Amino acid sequence: MDPVAAEVEKVKNDFQETYNQTLKHIDSIQEYGKTSRITNPSEAEEAEKKESLPRLNGLAQDGLNMLQSLQFNLDLLALQLPSVDDVDKAQSLAQSWKTQIQSLRLSLRNANLQAKANMRKAAQQERELLLGGGEESTTRRRNLQYVVLHLMCFLCFLICHPEHCSI
Repeated sequence: MDPVAAEVEKVKNDFQETYNQTLKHIDSIQEYGKTSRITNPSEAEEAEKKESLPRLNGLAQDGLNMLQSLQFNLDLLALQLPSVDDVDKAQSLAQSWKTQIQSLRLSLRNANLQAKANMRKAAQQERELLLGGGEESTTRRRNLQYVVLHLMCFLCFLICHPEHCSI
């Protein structure tokens, strides 16, 4: 097999792996905030520590950047392929990848909006449960409001400035 063709195959495999991983991160972002802190406090805290929203966004941005790099590499390798037919196929694939990357960027934005909605809904449910009164619930309510406010500010920043998301 031609060394350039072998490198093209390697780039294709890397793209597919990175694409699938990035898609998983975007799905995780979309599901973020659905676990209630009141009904499952230990599960929610453990999940948030393990997969925080900023971390997931960073991983998704890293994946998107890697995909863009692989698409660029395929563009460069395409011109070095031995046959015109192979060049055309590789350039067509690179264009397809470009479209997929744009679609993933849009999916990431929508996932962040969904995460924001999930957190808002969870906060509303927690507010309703915490309206019972008492010193302990007041303290808990204030702590949770602070956390939600902090996360919502971060999400607004990410939505308005996606170029600052990469780590």
